[in-house]
Amino acid sequence: TAILVGNVVLGAALLGAGILASMLLTPKIRPPSPSERQATLRQSLGARLRYYGQVKVGGTIAFFENKDGYLYQWMTLNEGQIEGIREIWLNDGQVTLDANGFVEQEQYDEVDENGRVVRIVFKLGEANQTPPSDLVAFFAPEFTPNHRMRGVANVLARFQEVDGSDVTKVYPQLNPQVRVVIYASLVKSVRTGARIWSDNPADIIYDYLTGVDGAGFAYGAGYAESQIDLASFQAFANLC
Repeated sequence: TAILVGNVVLGAALLGAGILASMLLTPKIRPPSPSERQATLRQSLGARLRYYGQVKVGGTIAFFENKDGYLYQWMTLNEGQIEGIREIWLNDGQVTLDANGFVEQEQYDEVDENGRVVRIVFKLGEANQTPPSDLVAFFAPEFTPNHRMRGVANVLARFQEVDGSDVTKVYPQLNPQVRVVIYASLVKSVRTGARIWSDNPADIIYDYLTGVDGAGFAYGAGYAESQIDLASFQAFANLC
């Protein structure tokens, strides 16, 4: 089970008096602050957050284990499929990845067979996605191919141990905190009906009002599309 939290800022728009009134009367959930949404959280039952537009996020750790000189940290990023990753940050430094997912910066270029000690692999939250291959390979039978986290964007970071003399250089803040700038949730375009990335407020609010996850559960306000005046949202999208 999961807690699904949606937060939407409503601009000056005519959404229909009944819907707007009911939304305004709904008890408010405090949105996470920028520092909170960028944190790496360790909770037995963490909230699964859904983001819109472009945003810098951390996430909730779903798996955290050491094995054979490596630390594996698997972390959720977004409830629902995202468009893509724009930036990757370890602590306060932006990094880039090579074709195999290894961090290229000199700080993390030390000891393994190709000279790089941190590898980062993303899953964008597709309905048919597979789990990270490293976890299936090295943590069976507890971790299986069925641990797919379908419909949830996630990231696996693997950190290699280094000699004690190198720790302060490679990992000066111990386990690096992974944060990413994402093009967040795919939503239904109110003008074309296609699933797209959008930062248009009309598309975002429509998704919050009507969206359901892969199992058919509402992650927002829980309205049926038949309850929404689509033409008004199309006009709103054009205005925005």
